[in-house]
Amino acid sequence: MTKFNKIYVLIIVFAVLIALVIGTIFFGENDIKKDNTFNIVTTFYPVELIVQNLIKDTTNVESVNISAASGGCVHDYEMTPNDMKTFENADLIVINGQGMEHFIDKVTVNTEILDSSKNIQNEGSSHIWMDIDNYISQVQTIGDALSNLDEENKDVYIKNMNEYIQKINGVKEKFNIQTDKKVMIMHDAFKYYENIGMFDIEAEFFAGHEGNYSANDLKNVISNMNNMDIQILLVDNETYEKNRALVDTIVNETSAQVYVLDLIVDVNENLDTYIRSMEQNLDVIKEAVGYGK
Repeated sequence: MTKFNKIYVLIIVFAVLIALVIGTIFFGENDIKKDNTFNIVTTFYPVELIVQNLIKDTTNVESVNISAASGGCVHDYEMTPNDMKTFENADLIVINGQGMEHFIDKVTVNTEILDSSKNIQNEGSSHIWMDIDNYISQVQTIGDALSNLDEENKDVYIKNMNEYIQKINGVKEKFNIQTDKKVMIMHDAFKYYENIGMFDIEAEFFAGHEGNYSANDLKNVISNMNNMDIQILLVDNETYEKNRALVDTIVNETSAQVYVLDLIVDVNENLDTYIRSMEQNLDVIKEAVGYGK
């Protein structure tokens, strides 16, 4: 090999190495490959949980929860350039809808964006999965879309969808208790339980994750609770963790007891997480209202 040929070969090798480095930069760990795989991108855990239940036992199907790196909380998620590439390479993007995804308007891709809440009437809370009927509707919407878009796995999607809905209905049948207990809630997702007659919501106090309330707000809430003799304070697990001092103040200044319900947003690999969490929420509510005593 002549000196010129050696230099030529070295130039080619160097160019290949540069291309590999550039490819690694632009196609990071969160990116999904196009190849023959049917790629799904979900926006956060409740939607990802549905998809994982629907794609089990399928062939060449993958799903990525885009907000997993931020703990699965869509409120804390900030889209990155690499995430945009992931969206571009997806065959289907699945969102919760109802305004939950504050960033979705920035996702300017040709990929279909499936709003899993498209058949659900907005009742004021974007946490629609806390209503069991809404969750079933989301499962059906996503299952129908997958079976239409991915013919290879159509029968598996339909089978998984029917089996999952059967499980969810098994939990729904247990939510049949009705009381006249007065309750204050600290998250609008709990209005579902009032809708089915489990208790009466007499007061609401939504401090938010950041504790957005004034001293006067707190004073009024405590006064109203005492005047109405509210004995039960329902708090979601996120508010309880981030605003523990606030919750403790309310409990100490009233005769109410606090009960914590799971919003089902923390990432968990167990496919039955929704079933188990809703059953645990039911047990907490039964304890709160004294059901069975």
